[in-house]
Amino acid sequence: MQFNSILYPYQKEILNIFEKERARGDKKIHIVAPPGSGKTIVGLEMICRIDEPTLILVPNLTLQEQWKDKLEKLFLEENESILELVSTSISDIKKINIITYQSLSGTEDESEDIQKKILDIWFESEKDEFPSHEAFILFVNGLREENPKEYQEIYGKNRKKLKESGNSEYTHKLIKDTIHDYVSRLKESGIHTMVVDEAHHLTSWWSHVLYEIWNNLEQPYIIGLTATPPFDNADYFELDESYVKLLGVVDYYVPTPAIVKSGRLAPYSDLVYIVSPDEKLSTLLKEKEQLLEQFLIAHKSEIAHELHIFLEENFDRLKVKSLDLLEKWMRFVYKYKDPSIDMSSYITKNASQEVTLEDIAKSI
Repeated sequence: MQFNSILYPYQKEILNIFEKERARGDKKIHIVAPPGSGKTIVGLEMICRIDEPTLILVPNLTLQEQWKDKLEKLFLEENESILELVSTSISDIKKINIITYQSLSGTEDESEDIQKKILDIWFESEKDEFPSHEAFILFVNGLREENPKEYQEIYGKNRKKLKESGNSEYTHKLIKDTIHDYVSRLKESGIHTMVVDEAHHLTSWWSHVLYEIWNNLEQPYIIGLTATPPFDNADYFELDESYVKLLGVVDYYVPTPAIVKSGRLAPYSDLVYIVSPDEKLSTLLKEKEQLLEQFLIAHKSEIAHELHIFLEENFDRLKVKSLDLLEKWMRFVYKYKDPSIDMSSYITKNASQEVTLEDIAKSI
């Protein structure tokens, strides 16, 4: 492979820095450059210079095709075939492997210890709501049976917390066996370079997964390319810990004026106009608010009726989950009760307390 076009001055500067880092034995190169600056070409040129089996990671199929297209049109020599050189599937390994992050971040079905850890995280975040861990488990079991959709939603959020925790033991257990097998085959093939495109996607889970893969591959060259590094604070450059652990600090920022000067980007400026709604729009907004209020007042009995049905179906779960919330809902139903509804067995001594539509909306 060999680049068959012309590099821009700022691209040459990036490659000079890459060679200096390489000469010092530093295997991490981290580049920040605006969109349209030709990061893909720079990455492919680095791959050519290392000239070893490579894994390129991209966030979506569009970029996967873009890398493949640039390689074929700008780097392949006459005696080389794109089909023989490039693979885009984890089932097949070739010299250049262009894979999406998603294909490497699938997770295995949880073992018992993983499930227990997820429930521990869930309990820790809501322990003030329950008198004991046993009461929490009772609630979880009831929720799983009575409302599996809500259970899966909450369980999934806490599963995500575990994935993003960076605990290497659990990261390894969550990665699918098929991915462990793929990494083993990559290692056998002699992968010497990893390229991480759109590297700002590597916060949390993906950065932990890719760090483990990079480590298992015996820490090959790793090239991070992004237009927007995940800094928490643009002034102080507080970097995401897992991101820096994988890619290191930024080695080079490509200045936007340099790309404009090269002709690859057009100069622009943002113009922002702040206006107030005119009289016609203000009137329309007020009318809509009035219509909504009228609807709520006109249908308050129907709303109370539907809420009553919900309370009857979920009373025990809600009682364990939040007695205060349950009481607010019941007061609302009591105030606007349908004649056919008998709330006497549910209503607490404070049921006659005034509760407005705003109260119930806030409590929900």
